Amino acid sequence: MLQQQTKEFIRYIRHERRYSEHTIRAYEADLQDYSEYIHETYGSIGLKDHTHNLIRSWLSFLLDKGLTAKTVSRKITSLKSFFKYCIQNGFIENNPTAKLQPVKIPQRLPDFVQEDEMKKLFSEFNFSEDYSSKRDHAILNILYGTGIRVFELVNLQVQDLNLHQCSLKVLGKRNKERIIPVHEELNEILRKYLLYRTAFISDNESIKAKDWLFLSNKGNKTYPKLIYNIVKSHLEQVTTRGKKSPHVLRHTFATHLLSHGADLNAIKELLGHSNLAATQVYTHSSIDQLKSIYEQAHPKGK
Repeated sequence: MLQQQTKEFIRYIRHERRYSEHTIRAYEADLQDYSEYIHETYGSIGLKDHTHNLIRSWLSFLLDKGLTAKTVSRKITSLKSFFKYCIQNGFIENNPTAKLQPVKIPQRLPDFVQEDEMKKLFSEFNFSEDYSSKRDHAILNILYGTGIRVFELVNLQVQDLNLHQCSLKVLGKRNKERIIPVHEELNEILRKYLLYRTAFISDNESIKAKDWLFLSNKGNKTYPKLIYNIVKSHLEQVTTRGKKSPHVLRHTFATHLLSHGADLNAIKELLGHSNLAATQVYTHSSIDQLKSIYEQAHPKGK
């Protein structure tokens, strides 16, 4: 079993590499799954006895179980990081994952909401004059207006919003900080929301989570499931698309920027991507849109 080395590795990525808790839990689960498979299949073996073929048998087992290529690829990444750590710390001399090839993942275009549907969401849907409605309206606008991730949203504090400079400070993956510009309409929506937020706190003296920008109806810090429910319930009013999650609004933000001529590198910085490859997926959506327009408009395209 790899319990001791796994504990040390998890401690390393948490305190030294400062990975997000979501990533840490995924790594921990992947290593636990691997360790259990090895123990059940090959018995108790030492760290130096883990070989390329042994790891390949685990990956084959996962694929036979029906796990997706994306999930298996993530598990490969977890193992590679773990054994690299073991090499660096002198636990082993040879890396059994060195020759592992990534599983080919079928390219899937990001889901996004059409512009006319987004206009319906903000222009035709009635938001009541109360705190929760104003909060939901502000959340939807900030997700679509900035493209931030769910965990970035729930961790926003009031001090991160600069209404005077029309900007938002966001703490992204691996604690990387970035400043996102906020357009005037969104800036005004957030300004009005803060007035309702202040009144909401004044009417509820027991509220302790006063630093967080968005609060639940009970006055606590918001959480991903709440944000998901807010987005889903509102998007159901304007679109029939299958996925109706906060991440769809992130995809929508990027796709709409690109379709209106935004530079890909600028979109990369706004989204907080570490490399351009992650951002380039949106070019496919833009190309599909151009093809559709071409086929409808060009005499030879029909």
